[in-house]
This record gives sequence, C-alpha cells and structure tokens, in this order.
Amino acid sequence: MIEKKLKDAWAMFPTGVSIITSTDNEGNCHGMTANGIMSLSISPPLVLISVDISRDTHSFIVNKKRFGINILSNDQKEIADYYAAPSKSKNISNINWSINSNSDIYFISNSLVKMGCKVVNSFEEAGHTLFVGLVLNVEIKNKKPLVWFNRFYSDLV
Repeated sequence: MIEKKLKDAWAMFPTGVSIITSTDNEGNCHGMTANGIMSLSISPPLVLISVDISRDTHSFIVNKKRFGINILSNDQKEIADYYAAPSKSKNISNINWSINSNSDIYFISNSLVKMGCKVVNSFEEAGHTLFVGLVLNVEIKNKKPLVWFNRFYSDLV
C-alpha cells in the first residue's frame, strides 16, 4: 500500500529527464533513463546519481569509474523512450552521439546539458548504488527542457 502511494506521490514531482551514459569493456556506449540525479556541491563540482545494481549501466560505471549525464531537451522524447524501454542492454548505435576528448565520456548530441563525471565515491542502499561524481566538463545549450510530470512528458508554462 505505501509503495503505490509513494509512486503516486513522486509522480507529482516534476523533474527533468536525463540519460546516464557509460562505456562497456569493449568501448561501446550504453545509456539508461534516469531522474535520480542531483547536484551535490558547486565547489567542488559534485553530482549524485542513483543506479539500480541490476542495470548494465551499474557494472559499466563500477568498472570504468566514469559516466555522462545528458539532460534532455523537449525535442528528445524518442531518446528518453528508447532508453526507458525494458531491455537487458541498450547501446547508442541508433542515437547521434559525441565523445568528449578530455574525459573520454560519450554524450547524446543536442542534449540540453552534458556533464562528464569521474566517480569519487559510492554508497549502496536498497538495491541501488549512489555514485558521487566529480564533474570534469559541462556543456549547455539554449533549449527547452524535457519535463516528466504525473507519468507524462510536460512543457514548462
């Protein structure tokens, strides 16, 4: 009972939509839709992401100690849906991507915001790992964000 109410309650919290990108051992880029991200500190520049330990992305981040945060713009709904769809593994072959040569982290082209991060700490709780990332680089575009509210995409008013 409390689980359903919690889901309903969190559905009422509007949030941006992001894709966490990571690289496997062969150098292939993978991603997962996430809204469990937050700014932890501006100085030093730290972020926090939450990743289910059963996700492929989890093992890639554990092994490579790096990840990308791609905050999506309102014209990237299809990308959000692609990475949110249930599947054991997602690769980025159908998506336009770029790599930041300073951080060796893949990003989704035309994202509203791109942040490259190096893992500096992690904590496990309730089947998830909270990864603390030191932000290595940030890119920002002048676009409108993709917003998730009450289980649907929404526009800012």
